[in-house]
Amino acid sequence: MNVIDAVSDLVSSNGVLKEQVDSLRTMNVALEKENNELRSNACDCRRFYNCPLTTMVVAQLHSVSPELVRKYVRCGMIPTHPMSTDAKVLIRASDALLLDFVEMKRKLLYSK
Repeated sequence: MNVIDAVSDLVSSNGVLKEQVDSLRTMNVALEKENNELRSNACDCRRFYNCPLTTMVVAQLHSVSPELVRKYVRCGMIPTHPMSTDAKVLIRASDALLLDFVEMKRKLLYSK
């Protein structure tokens, strides 16, 4: 017996509480279904930790310009791959997949 069932048994005499418990039970089932669906379609970004990507590929991945990617690298907002050189900036794929350019723009604007 789970917690919701236990609470349901305790408050079955009170109609209002029973309705709330039933509502919570329904919501719990929906959330469990959504969670299972998300888990089955999720990808572990850490698998791509050692995969270097160019700024061009990262830009294409996020529909932004390569110049914007390089700008955020220079600002320290995007970490570089250890194989990066002065001539070629590389970014770990695991980092690239998790980038949020809207959030980085917001942080850059508020840091000035």
